[in-house]
Amino acid sequence: TVAFGGGNDSMEDLLPGGGTALVLYVGATGIVDVAPTGFVWTEEGLLTMAYLWALNGANMSMYGDPEAGDVFTEA
Repeated sequence: TVAFGGGNDSMEDLLPGGGTALVLYVGATGIVDVAPTGFVWTEEGLLTMAYLWALNGANMSMYGDPEAGDVFTEA
């Protein structure tokens, strides 16, 4: 899961039509897509997350672009 806004969004929540609390930013297209090995961030997703990081100054990092203290696990 990925923690957003004090809650947890699963990768499925970030898919098109998912139930993320960030729906205003994610929109109908989602920000991740299904890949053979799990999920992959879309180009739109990377841009969306970069915008949210800059806007909020928050630790909203993703695997491959970690911040100190991040812990990534696989379900």
